Amino acid sequence: MKDINEVHILGRVFSCYGLKSSKSGNDYLPFTIVTNYYRKSNDGKSLPSSTFHNMIIFGESAKSLANVIRKGAKLEVWGAISSGEYVKDGQKRYSHNIIVGKFQIPSQEQDKSEGDIDGKPEIPISMEVPHSEEDLPF
Repeated sequence: MKDINEVHILGRVFSCYGLKSSKSGNDYLPFTIVTNYYRKSNDGKSLPSSTFHNMIIFGESAKSLANVIRKGAKLEVWGAISSGEYVKDGQKRYSHNIIVGKFQIPSQEQDKSEGDIDGKPEIPISMEVPHSEEDLPF
C-alpha cells in the first residue's frame, strides 16, 4: 500500500507573516489558519475549541496569495504535513507545517451561511504550487 500524506483544511486566516525569500532565492509565504470546533466536556457540555495550523506556500502562488490574503478571511487549502528541526538559543526545536499545494478562497455564495467577516468581497482563486525540499525555511 502507498503512503499518504494529504491535508485538507477550511478555516480562517489568523496571521500572515509577509512574503519572504529562501536561501536559494525562491519566494514563500508563511501564514496561520485557525479552525474552530466543539468538543464535549466531562459533564456533557459543548465547549468551543480552536486549532492553529502553520502553513507555507511557495513560488508564484505565494506572491498571488500574498496580494489577496487578509486576517479573518476564509481560506481552503490542500497540502502535506512537513516536519523539521532547528536550533534556537542552543536548544533543538521541532516544527510541523503544512506545505500548501493548492488553495482556494471561497466565494461569498459559498460562505453565505456564516457571512463575510469584514464585508469585503472574496476573490475565488485556485492554484497548484510546486516546491523543492531545499526551499523549506527550516
